[in-house]
Amino acid sequence: AIPRAILGYAAEKAAFDATSYLLDQGHTGIALVTGQVRADGVVERRLAGYRRALETRGVAYDPALVLSSSVTFDWGTAAAERVIANPAITAAFCTADLIAAGLIAGLHKLGRRVPEDVSVLGFDNLPIASMVYPALTTVDQAILGKGRLAGEIVAAILDKRATTRETVMPTSIVVRDSVRRRG
Repeated sequence: AIPRAILGYAAEKAAFDATSYLLDQGHTGIALVTGQVRADGVVERRLAGYRRALETRGVAYDPALVLSSSVTFDWGTAAAERVIANPAITAAFCTADLIAAGLIAGLHKLGRRVPEDVSVLGFDNLPIASMVYPALTTVDQAILGKGRLAGEIVAAILDKRATTRETVMPTSIVVRDSVRRRG
């Protein structure tokens, strides 16, 4: 098994990079729209990366900007009301593309434009990211590469070959149309 510390590091770094990307675009009122935050869970690590990016740039962390429920399209849709209720929010980092797709739909239903009124950034780079309008800017965590690497590690273990068990897969921001530079 891959140690939790390695998985936690990867989740935190990816969230740090995503939040930094939004900060680089001039956003400081950044909501984190996510699933439930659980101790030692991936969402907790993504929250840590979000917080670290804000602190690195001198932006105060506001727990009111952390909107958590479930990793569903419906939660994203519901979160839109909370996002527009806070005029300080100009961007949302969603910890799953499914949440982001729901948020975009909810914002549209409430008469808000993405990215003109609220920028939205997702996480996973699932096929839905290019199917929503506007196309979703998202974090690509190389899901297929992770699966391939896991298979190679399992095969090496079964064949009793030496193998690395602590590999951190790189992530990248896939820039599409859902994030706009402020100012």
